Amino acid sequence: MSVERIALSASFNTRETAGLPVRGGGVIRPNVLWRSDAVPVLTEADLALLDGRLHTVIDLRSETERASLPSALEAVAVELHRIDLAAGALPSGGSSGDEDPTAAMLAQIPSLETLYRGILTEAGPVIAEIARAVTAAAPHGATLIHCTAGKDRTGVSVALLLDAVGVERDAVVENYAQTAENLAGEWAERMYAAITAHGVPLTEGIRELVSASPAEVMAELLAGLDAEYPDASSGARGYLAAHGLTEAELAGLDAVLITPAGAGYISGVSLP
Repeated sequence: MSVERIALSASFNTRETAGLPVRGGGVIRPNVLWRSDAVPVLTEADLALLDGRLHTVIDLRSETERASLPSALEAVAVELHRIDLAAGALPSGGSSGDEDPTAAMLAQIPSLETLYRGILTEAGPVIAEIARAVTAAAPHGATLIHCTAGKDRTGVSVALLLDAVGVERDAVVENYAQTAENLAGEWAERMYAAITAHGVPLTEGIRELVSASPAEVMAELLAGLDAEYPDASSGARGYLAAHGLTEAELAGLDAVLITPAGAGYISGVSLP
């Protein structure tokens, strides 16, 4: 189930979550939760597309990433949050002085499963704050969550929010998996070229980390949350509750994200 792409000229993965089906009825409301890769440039046409729609931007990249690729979205955000979501999530380990530096670096490349579990372990309170930001912004416009590819940090955060409000699990997983198709081609090849230009071999592990979003990885992550944070609705809802969201705040998130099926929403168009 693909959702509406937001056709920014310098973006490959900016899209709505609107229209995703919710268990028991209803769909995700338009112009509330967007997701994206990094957007370095906005044209006049892009600005016109965003005008009156975008309110809050949440940039999940590190300070180093932001310095190397500044976000053009900052200039149009009414409210901006800069959060290094992966801080502390990556495995660390030393290497002996005799070890080849490239081999040592490659040995530290995490699998997507390891990276995502690290994010869940380290970033629970931060993801709860992201949920609060989405709720607060909703009366004023959309919240756009992004990192570099819009795949891992963004993918985990958005999947948790969607799963927490009861979006059908298959739709949550498919929304995550869509990223690999969006990044294939120009975006991925550009990233691969930048990596090999630094003398780093393009291993399967690096390819996966850069541009893959396997459905089974997200499905297993969410199933793990179901087991670890049992909740009548979903493990993601239990996870957010365990990291500080109150019942009233979870109900508020439901209220801003969900609209009854057919009520003011047809094929990605918000009706008056």
